[in-house]
Amino acid sequence: MGEIRSTMDIIMEKLQGISVSEEEKKGFREQEIKGKVKGLVQRYIDGALDIHRMKREASDLWKQDEDLARRLLTEEVLNRLEPGKNEEAVFQAMEDVLGLETGPLRKKLWDYTSQLEEEKKKQMASLMKKLENKGISGSAVLPNLKADPGWKTFTEEKRKALKDALDGWKNGDDGPWAPA
Repeated sequence: MGEIRSTMDIIMEKLQGISVSEEEKKGFREQEIKGKVKGLVQRYIDGALDIHRMKREASDLWKQDEDLARRLLTEEVLNRLEPGKNEEAVFQAMEDVLGLETGPLRKKLWDYTSQLEEEKKKQMASLMKKLENKGISGSAVLPNLKADPGWKTFTEEKRKALKDALDGWKNGDDGPWAPA
């Protein structure tokens, strides 16, 4: 009668003689830290962690690989930046946890928001004028700005410009890795 082997025995037998290169180990470590960073930022953005707890948990990540953890944390925090929604939490994490200067980035975000508001007023006035020309007017009339193709185009262009600015900041243009 044959011996019954466990799944673990079969796996271990197949893995014999297989070694993991340093490059693969580095990749595994990066994936592990990346997963921890994503979870950390998500809990912070959701409000499950305050800034002090985030700072403590981030310092635990520094012990594994500080340069990698800082880069991944900065990228993840920036990826979570949503104008008008959570920017103050993101900036607080960048300043208090990562020790980054956010002045230039705050200005870019402020410029983006200002341009959006200014254009929104212009587009609303233009749409109201079009409705009035069609005989539609009154205090209850409110144009649907989201349905306007010109507004969609404008916001897509501005959003892309902001994303490019954020990517540039992340990659060194006045960002955390720019030469001093």
